[in-house]
Amino acid sequence: MLALVRSLPPLARRNYWLIFWEACTTVGHITVVASFIPVFALELHMTPNQLGWLMALPFLANALVLLVVGPYLSGPRLKPLMVISGLLHRALLAALPLALWLGPAGPAWTMLCYGLGSGCLAVSATTWSALVSRLLPVHGRGQLLGWRNMAFMLTSVALSAAGGLLLDRWPAPWNYVAVFGGASLFGFAGAYLLACLDEGPVDPAGPGVGLQWREAWRTPGFAWVVLSYALFNLGFQGAPPVANLLWVDELGYSKALIGLLSGAVNLASAVGFLWWGRLCDRWGNARVCAWTMALLGLQALAFPWQRTVGWFLLMQAWGGFATAGVMISSFNLTLTLGVAETRARLIAFLNVLNNTAMFAAPRLAVALYDLGGVRAAFLVGALLRASGALFLLPLLERPRPAPDLPVPATPARTPAEPPAPATPAPPVAPPRPSPVGDGSGRAG
Repeated sequence: MLALVRSLPPLARRNYWLIFWEACTTVGHITVVASFIPVFALELHMTPNQLGWLMALPFLANALVLLVVGPYLSGPRLKPLMVISGLLHRALLAALPLALWLGPAGPAWTMLCYGLGSGCLAVSATTWSALVSRLLPVHGRGQLLGWRNMAFMLTSVALSAAGGLLLDRWPAPWNYVAVFGGASLFGFAGAYLLACLDEGPVDPAGPGVGLQWREAWRTPGFAWVVLSYALFNLGFQGAPPVANLLWVDELGYSKALIGLLSGAVNLASAVGFLWWGRLCDRWGNARVCAWTMALLGLQALAFPWQRTVGWFLLMQAWGGFATAGVMISSFNLTLTLGVAETRARLIAFLNVLNNTAMFAAPRLAVALYDLGGVRAAFLVGALLRASGALFLLPLLERPRPAPDLPVPATPARTPAEPPAPATPAPPVAPPRPSPVGDGSGRAG
């Protein structure tokens, strides 16, 4: 890894270390809160219907915010928008524990903060994705981001376990104040590191929308990507609320045990990022994405058929390993989408459509849970995940050997990117990257 980083141009090398260490701080703000927000909701005595809305509203907020802001994401506006929206996201998450003092209004406050915060994260993550395409060269990018996301996940293992223990041993509401407030402090440190990124010279963008919906649909691969991710996330994003209903309501698992299960996802994801990052450079991103979507379809089929802690740990590890492949391959494909001048806007359009599907996913999953139980919800989820993989088949690239070193010293700001078909980064809402929990590798 160090030799690969040393081969980068100086500006790219400095920026890489900034986003590497930003990942280790942002993990506390994204992963820890996302891991325990369903447990927090049950602490407020939310009904299954309210829990479904809590998990769905962030995606609706993402779609609406990006629909309004997306057309204006360009040029020198990217970095300020990324930092400001990231700071707002952290502040809203820090305010979540106030719900415990608001009585009957607590669930509404939680939905408001979590939904608005997610909308802010959508802007921050979309602009970050576009910036990375300028900051890091194409060759070796999969491995560089794989190492970064591995650090993110290893840090999240420790923080998720510590958060679960703290929630169990401290009384409410102070346990949630400590966990969510502490997570936001980590996030503020990450926002400072993002503010230190150096884009180099940036060409000012012209006024107006620039890239219209019609041009977006004409972008090679755009339609296949939208169909793939809409179907995949419709089956993927409904798993967290159903899994937490199973673990908390039916099996009575403690918060510490749920933290352990989340840690298993993150630990497996850390290994997966290294494995799949190397394969992305050799197999092609679309091929890796299709395979890992199919693996997650099989995981959803297997998940509900045993109800032991050991089985759930195995399923979490399987899901985390495969999810890492979806995250890194789809993200790398996003960075080759369209041309640099309009990439942020195109990513925003993709995420509007993607988040619309993700908004429906928790509601669909909870409805299936009410009708047929856990097995019905996961069976439909498995079919939808596998269907998403099928729509990537037209985008498959020929496998190619790719030497690990050296990486050509491509200028960091404007890498020579091939105009390959692409897929969007996983869920700007997190992406909810784990099949039954969260393990995002995104900046925000």
